[in-house]
Amino acid sequence: PSSSNYPSERRPQDMGTLYNVLRDAGQQRSHDDWVKRIDALGAQGRWSDSIDMLEEVIQSNLDPSVKTHTAAMRSCAVWRRWQHALALMNDLQGRDLTPSAGTYDAAIAACRGASRNDLVLQLFGKMRLRGMQPSAESYSGAIRAHGMAKRHGDALALLQELWDRGVEPGERCYRAAMQACAAAGQWHSE
Repeated sequence: PSSSNYPSERRPQDMGTLYNVLRDAGQQRSHDDWVKRIDALGAQGRWSDSIDMLEEVIQSNLDPSVKTHTAAMRSCAVWRRWQHALALMNDLQGRDLTPSAGTYDAAIAACRGASRNDLVLQLFGKMRLRGMQPSAESYSGAIRAHGMAKRHGDALALLQELWDRGVEPGERCYRAAMQACAAAGQWHSE
């Protein structure tokens, strides 16, 4: 149906309005619907609305899930809101929910984007202690963090770890490793 079927004050201008129309019509939302909605808000640059949407899940007496928290954290990561991402991770753990690898990836991305290299390395370490496999993106964040601390040996060890796992590090990991070596004065071009 075209949007002209809605009265002008009820015409969906974005996903938020559309979801409100569906809610008012008595449509139920699944957790996957909430996750998609939260992700869409983040993609629109509306990270604070994504957190509000997570609050709506909680206030609606729906059990918030790792996925809904992670979606809100991804929104925070895109906009470098590392404090909010970490607060959401703490809230998740306070609800006795176990963060997933994707949850850690989102927290690492938020901290990396804000140049909080100390937190990137802490989260990366916690993730590994829990036996989770970090993504190549999280590895690149950790490699970059080691580089910023002029620990090129640690950066190269992470690159080697990816190769040992049979994972192609990708351009970001290679670039981060080169920058780590350059920052430590260990990059020689021929």
